[in-house]
Amino acid sequence: MRADLTPLMQDIHQAINNLAEYHGSLRGSLRINGTESAFFCLWHKLQRFMDQYPEVKLELTSEIRFVDIVAERFDMGIRLGEDVSKDMIAVRISPDMPMAVVSSPDYFVRHGKPETPADLIHHQTIALRLPTHGGLLAWEFRDKNHSDKIIKVQPNDRFVTNTTALFSQLATSGRGLIWTMLEHVKDDIQSGRLVEVLQDWRMVYQGYHLYYPNRRTNDALFSAFVETMRYEGEE
Repeated sequence: MRADLTPLMQDIHQAINNLAEYHGSLRGSLRINGTESAFFCLWHKLQRFMDQYPEVKLELTSEIRFVDIVAERFDMGIRLGEDVSKDMIAVRISPDMPMAVVSSPDYFVRHGKPETPADLIHHQTIALRLPTHGGLLAWEFRDKNHSDKIIKVQPNDRFVTNTTALFSQLATSGRGLIWTMLEHVKDDIQSGRLVEVLQDWRMVYQGYHLYYPNRRTNDALFSAFVETMRYEGEE
């Protein structure tokens, strides 16, 4: 589709959505771009929206890279933090997201536990391949002695994947350490399948935000989705 036609098509979709609201129902579709982690952490809200508006179609596209949602014809995007371009609106939809370094109890029996991020050089770490430049995602830690200092550790490349869906399997099988969102592994930690280390060095990121073009603020479907997803405090 030509770029100059995109705003026109958005206006048409908005008119259709508002007409549906006028008739007492909410119909239409939303294409949302995010990460596997975002959709996992926010599933309870997505499910609530689907239950409340059964005639709305949702298309969730999972990608690690940050995309131009207008150019790629997405309605909304989800990312950590609220830093978006000036023509976008950002709405906070989750609490802050702490990270965790974990592996299986068996792994730590065999290899011991790291006491500092620098000790990770002596451990098997499972790396995430970034799609944009092909590099490996660096692990970030908050210096426990200087809270304003961020420590970055480059994982080794013995085990590499481009999807976070494999992380927990690799960790619980004792293949090495993973650095992932605590939300993803909290149940495995509680059950004893995984053990967390380096808690004192834990990095915490600003929560997920929903972002979309500011010209869509009067769209009934957008408004309903935003209100369902909006973060109102401790959840």
